[in-house]
Amino acid sequence: MSNAKTCCLLWAFLASSSSHAVCNLNATSVNFGAYDVFSMTPVDSTGTIDVSCLPRAAVTITLNTGIGSYANRKMANGTEYLNYNLYRNAARNRILGDGSAGTEFFQANNVRNRSFIVYGRVPARQNVPAGIYSDLIVVTLTF
Repeated sequence: MSNAKTCCLLWAFLASSSSHAVCNLNATSVNFGAYDVFSMTPVDSTGTIDVSCLPRAAVTITLNTGIGSYANRKMANGTEYLNYNLYRNAARNRILGDGSAGTEFFQANNVRNRSFIVYGRVPARQNVPAGIYSDLIVVTLTF
């Protein structure tokens, strides 16, 4: 019998501006679905951060650590934690953050409508109780 968990990653948004552009941010959560503690395979998923600006603008998108640190983000279920992380690339070796601690962020010039893919991974073989695990990541859009 498998001991599966459901886990989701939630988003919050902030925006700051030093230009005359108007930009909107919309994000789709990284939802990892069921997690099997006995599986030898990590659970991967993706989410998106969609930005639209009028007129076109240069944008920077940063993410905070949520629970944990950039090196080791955590989703919580009460006092239990499930490790995961968010990445800038499909190889999942470039951690998304704010540029500190070796992390990277999204940056683009001349943006009108653009989607940025966030790659997530929950490492395999974590011994955690069944439950719903979540984290809140603050996404900051600067334009």
